[in-house]
Amino acid sequence: MKHKAYHQFNHWLKTFLGQKVLMAEQNALKSFKEYISADYCIILGSVAQFCLSTYSQAKKKFLILPKTDKFQANIKSIPQIIANYSSLPLRSYSVDMLLLPHTLDLTDCANYILQETHKALAPRGFLIIIGINPFSLLGLWILFSKCFKKKEFAWINHLYFPCQIHYKLKKLGLHVIKYRRCWYRPPVQHKKLFYYLKFIEFFGKHLLFFCNGIYVLVAKQTNVGLTPLNPHWKKIVEFFEPSFAKNLAKGSFQHE
Repeated sequence: MKHKAYHQFNHWLKTFLGQKVLMAEQNALKSFKEYISADYCIILGSVAQFCLSTYSQAKKKFLILPKTDKFQANIKSIPQIIANYSSLPLRSYSVDMLLLPHTLDLTDCANYILQETHKALAPRGFLIIIGINPFSLLGLWILFSKCFKKKEFAWINHLYFPCQIHYKLKKLGLHVIKYRRCWYRPPVQHKKLFYYLKFIEFFGKHLLFFCNGIYVLVAKQTNVGLTPLNPHWKKIVEFFEPSFAKNLAKGSFQHE
């Protein structure tokens, strides 16, 4: 994940449009609340996206920031860890919920990230992926903005169709159990125009439902690992690899 793209994405999330997108994604995730139960939830994203975990009733929630970001110690209420997404410091079959909000949109190593999350996911654990659908007003807007080299969506590295993500997950042995569509209007920053285009949401949901701008996929781990259960894994640090857990106990949050 490139340093510049990540910080552009963080800046975009703070804009009027970015906040509205986060709200739409939160509402989409709320519909899965009754289907998903987990003790621990780990999010691979930015600090602004930690609000997406509010729908979850998980006892413990962690945010894993990419190495391109600096540790934001000023936000003490959010447990944060810096690590390389293509080499996560998580034990195999140890996490029962992983959330990837636009993580694959930002990176050029989506396959490696999916392999790492699959490896860390516990049997019957959940992997939630939020992405942008290229075949939508939002996706087409991004495509044209990149063609004309506009900076608003310069953070986008690659857009995946839902069927592409579905295929990648199926190859890893993950079964998609839920799918939610949202966001049909174009990505306009002007407030008055944004609210004026609200009618597009109605027509999109009822007539052009496949042209959704944002999709949320929920996949379940179907492969059962052979790692024996260990009652001491209830401790937070035991989620991580021994070398990283040792540093975590000392107060170091950087994964080498």
